Amino acid sequence: MFVQGDESPAFASLPATWIPVEHMTGWWGPGPRHEAFSERAPDGVLLADDDTVLLHSHSDKRLIGQHGGLLDAERQVPLLIAG
Repeated sequence: MFVQGDESPAFASLPATWIPVEHMTGWWGPGPRHEAFSERAPDGVLLADDDTVLLHSHSDKRLIGQHGGLLDAERQVPLLIAG
């Protein structure tokens, strides 16, 4: 989950790890970046623990197929091809 603002003590109770933007430099590829990137980039992310999903308060709780972890099961999403 992308976060605007600094790491908060409130995050300590969540099943997630805070990663500051300084550690995310390679996440958006080599560039060039859009001119508004620096204004819109997050200050960090909360990376959910294994087998956990983080949903913000406006998320649709019925969502299925959440991906975003670093386990192979999260990163390797199967591709279906209709013939």
